[in-house]
Amino acid sequence: MQINFKGLLLNQIQEKQNNMKQLENTFEKKRIEFNAELLKAQLRRDGISLEDYPWDTCVAEQTDRYGDEETARKVCGMIKSKYGGGE
Repeated sequence: MQINFKGLLLNQIQEKQNNMKQLENTFEKKRIEFNAELLKAQLRRDGISLEDYPWDTCVAEQTDRYGDEETARKVCGMIKSKYGGGE
């Protein structure tokens, strides 16, 4: 019986890559959730209701804060979906 070491190694590499992808996705989700909670707390501190926080303003301010629009939209989207506002 011949063992296909190359095939086994390729399967192990693929499995490790899939595990890393899952960890990255989990980390990204937690990072977005944390940023959304931070924004919510800052708005509350400043006396701004989520309903009065326009989407465009949210995206612009969060882009300035985090350096990229994709993260900003995710943070604002989480705020809108969890707490409303952002229209």
